[in-house]
Amino acid sequence: MHTFKDSEGREWRVRINVNTIERVRGIKIAGTHVDLYKLADDGFKPLSELCADPCKLVQVLYAILDPEKVGVTAEQFGEAFAGDALHEATVAFAEELLDFFPEARTRDLLRKALAKGREVKDRMLDQGEKLIAEIQPEAEAAKIIETLAQEQKRKSGNAPASSALTPAV
Repeated sequence: MHTFKDSEGREWRVRINVNTIERVRGIKIAGTHVDLYKLADDGFKPLSELCADPCKLVQVLYAILDPEKVGVTAEQFGEAFAGDALHEATVAFAEELLDFFPEARTRDLLRKALAKGREVKDRMLDQGEKLIAEIQPEAEAAKIIETLAQEQKRKSGNAPASSALTPAV
């Protein structure tokens, strides 16, 4: 069982078992049915899509935690998720989901795939940080101003003569 804290400081335990899978399948979440067991299909595409949609993910977490036992409304639950709390919940959910799969070799393979996905994300963030660090605001502003000035000059240089200044023939 994996745990996380929401932004209100409440600790939640994510537990995925056969009953949880069935309960979540039976609830419409964001207009559709979610099958937790199929989130690893197609190279984790459904899991990636779910984790990329924080609203839907929080609804799934609420369903997993069993609304009758949670002690807060769905709205109160959703209000407690942003930033780090949302990240912790996502990690706890993904780890618990992997623990559910019935074969150790499958779980290990899924963990490796998830770890590689995290490595890719980390490398992308590293590259983003490097690119941002290399930005020189003064130089970029000068480039933009120069481009705008050239564009203005081009437009005004190609303007047709005014008919009011052209003698009638």
